[in-house]
Parts: sequence; C-alpha cells; structure tokens
Amino acid sequence: MLGFDCLGGSCEDTCCRDWTLEVDRDGMERIRGRLGPDEAAALRVLEAEQARDLGKDDIYGYIDRRADGTCPFLDRDRLCSLVIRFGPKVLSRACAVFPRAFASFPDRVEIHGSLACPEVARRCLLDPAALDLVPAPGAPSAPAHAGRRFESGGAWAHYLFDVRRSIVDLLRRRDFPLAARLALAAELAAQIEPVYHRDTTAFDGAGRQAAEKQLAAALATSGDAAYLAPLCADFCALQVPGEQTIAVVANVLIARRQLPHTAAYARLLADVFASYQEEALGRPASSADSVPAAALWAVYRGRRGRLQDRFGDAPERIFANYGAHFFMRWPYLDSPTVMHHLCKLGIRLAVIRFLFAGHPATLAALEEPHPGPAMALLEGAAVAVVQTFAKAVQHHPNFERILDGSLDQEGGASFGRAVCLAKLC
Repeated sequence: MLGFDCLGGSCEDTCCRDWTLEVDRDGMERIRGRLGPDEAAALRVLEAEQARDLGKDDIYGYIDRRADGTCPFLDRDRLCSLVIRFGPKVLSRACAVFPRAFASFPDRVEIHGSLACPEVARRCLLDPAALDLVPAPGAPSAPAHAGRRFESGGAWAHYLFDVRRSIVDLLRRRDFPLAARLALAAELAAQIEPVYHRDTTAFDGAGRQAAEKQLAAALATSGDAAYLAPLCADFCALQVPGEQTIAVVANVLIARRQLPHTAAYARLLADVFASYQEEALGRPASSADSVPAAALWAVYRGRRGRLQDRFGDAPERIFANYGAHFFMRWPYLDSPTVMHHLCKLGIRLAVIRFLFAGHPATLAALEEPHPGPAMALLEGAAVAVVQTFAKAVQHHPNFERILDGSLDQEGGASFGRAVCLAKLC
C-alpha cells in the first residue's frame, strides 16, 4: 500500500458507487456543518434496526445514494465534490480510510488494502512483491476506531505471526501446484490443531514446553521441501469427485443474487453461468436451462486444463497472491481453528476460480493468438472477478454468512473438506 495512488475519475469501478456510504458521528457533524439544508438532506441517521442489518455497531448514519447508485457528492468528473470544496479532512472515517485496512496489534499496526478497490486488486494480484510486509515509516497512522484491533489473547494470539508466516510461505511457494499448497497448509493446520486452537489450554502451566515443541516442529516441517514433496505427490494422485463441491460453489453464488446486489455482479453471474451452460449443453442457453453438477464440473476441469496448457502457472501465481492476501488481511484469530480459517479461504478461492474460468475475457484470452494481448486479457479477467467478488462480499454482510455457513454443510471445516475445496482451486 506504500505506492498506492487513487485513480480518481479514471477508476473503472469507483468506491463512490454501489456501497452503503457509512458515516460516523464526527463525520456526520463535520459534513453537515459545511452544507446547506438541501445538500445535508442526503445525510441520514441510522435506525438501530438498520445498524443491526448492516452487522456493524460503529456506524452513526449514511449518505443517501442517487438512483444510479452513486454518492450525491460525486461530481461529473467522478471526483468527490466534498474534498474539492472543503479538503480531505471533511470526509467521514470510512471514506477517508478506504481502500486502506488497518489491523492493530499490541506491538504493531499493519496496513493492508481492500480488494474491492480495482487498483488495489491489480497491485495485489499481479505484483510478485505485493504481499511482502515492509516497514512503513511516514505511512498514515490508524485513525481512532478504524480497522480491527487485536489484543493479547493467550497462546492463540501469541503465536499468530509465526503460524501465519508459515501458511503464507506455503501458499506462495512455486514448486507445487496451488491446489497442493492449500492441501499442505491443511496438513499443517491438522498437525497443530490438537494443541493450537482458539480455546487452547495446552500452553498453560507445565504443558507449555511440550506444546511449544510440537508447534515448532510442525512449523519447521512446513518449510521442508523433502517432507512436503511426497505429500504433494499423494495429493495430486488423489481422485476427489468435484461435483458436490462445485454444486456448493454454484449455490453460494446464486444465494448472493437473492440479496441486494450491483449491476456488475449480476452481469458477471449471467455471463459466467451462460458460458458454462452453453458449453455443457452444446447450444445457446436459456433461463429455463439447468445443468447437472457433473456437467459443470466437466466443463470447469476442461477449462482449467486449457488455461494451464496455454498460460502455465500464471493463473496460479495470481490466485496464490489472493490466498496470501486473505491470511494477511484477515487474521485467523476470529476463527475457532486455523483449519476453519483455511476452509474459509478455500470456499472463497473456489468461487473465484469458478468465476474466472467462465469470465468472457478469460475465454477470449484462450482464443487470442498473440501472447501479450492474451496475457493482458487473462490478468484483466482475474482482477475484474476478484474485485467484483470482494465488493459483493463487503457490500452485504449476509453474503459472508452464506459463504461461511456453507462450511457447516457436509461435516464442517475438516481436513477432508479442505482437500475437496483445494481440488477446485
């Protein structure tokens, strides 16, 4: 985020559109104090029930959007008229911070970026060094009440950085397929779970030394290529039916369509499902058509194979960055186990890979004869899918509940579940 610059009016999907435009109490007072009655009428105070529906308790109000979904203070050049007239200090906390995301720990503050911003998504997915944690002297400090704050919480929080580093390093390896890296991360999660989970007492009292030794040994083997290689071979040889998992992915996407959603999300889903249906049926699809999960799985596997043949590991590099970003941006401390958090990543990555394989630009990339334009199409499709999906998740908290609720089906967040999801990734 050190080199991030807002694209302003040239951004392909402005953050001043299709959001609940949240306003904190101080921001409400600042903005109202500078506006006349007519303009200030767009500022609304939330009812308690509305705040509960948003799943947040720190929002005082919101800005009423125009009929086209844009903020009423967005001018004809697609720039914020409040900033132009009054300077950036007038902004509410949410507008001032986005797309930066702060995570405060007892000994540090980390600044990450929201993938709902197209430029952040582009940098995160396409820059090999984008996920490196680096010192940030002179970076903006976290505003009061901004972002997440993680306090010291026993062994679960104490070993966060060591465990997170091992999982991120696994996800960013280049010597194993991405699906195998996810499975290897699940193997690590399974190894440490007996002693390391949210409610652990294994590190209390006399048992601390043995628990630390077990955790350290598991983390050490997670970086040992000689140990990992046979596990990778076993995973790659494992035949896992994908029909059930891809049905979960399709159902999750359809369930999100039942909630309020943007036109961009609706277009993405329509284009993707139409492409799968047409290939599975061998003819143009209609709204009345349905495709069995087995046929969806066959089309998906075929496209994955074609993408690998044409682009090698380029898609894997892109989506490995997505996985690493997830573990950096969203610390697993809110999950009951590392395995549960890994399965949360797995369902998101499976959904994104499914959307990516059906995106019109991805299919165009497969047909483009020239390598440069083909890669540009591929990368553009990845950025568009991840950004649209991220905005759909953040736009409605109930979608996050749908995603994570899908883990409660078929045995919950287990090693087997993680492996099944990994096979789709």
